[in-house]
Amino acid sequence: MSRHSLKIIAIITLAVTGLLGAASPSHSATPCATLALSVTPGVASAGDNITITGSVFNCSTAKERVNILYELTGPCSASEVGTIRLSLKAGETRSTSLSYTVSASDCPGTYTITVSAYAGGALLDRKSETLTVQ
Repeated sequence: MSRHSLKIIAIITLAVTGLLGAASPSHSATPCATLALSVTPGVASAGDNITITGSVFNCSTAKERVNILYELTGPCSASEVGTIRLSLKAGETRSTSLSYTVSASDCPGTYTITVSAYAGGALLDRKSETLTVQ
């Protein structure tokens, strides 16, 4: 994997992990979480600025402990998988956004990030976005 694929992986990982919060027990009868994920623009060239935005919303009426699984694949053997544990109050939304300027030395191709929210082993929501570097 090239150093420049790692740079894009690091930026996407930071965008997702910006949702990180302190984990604590959940006492919800019905887990509920919704995710939002965006990468803009979806196609970028050297010198272009990309913005990665993500959020998770606790749609339950109680505090929830949610596990966020993120998976990234891309050119030059780019691959990253991780889990983030966070705790959200009822009705709470946690969001993050990061910007990155594409370098001429970044690996061209399509990067895909998939983010999934789980509570108690149950899949609550999943979102996927792509970024194509030309």
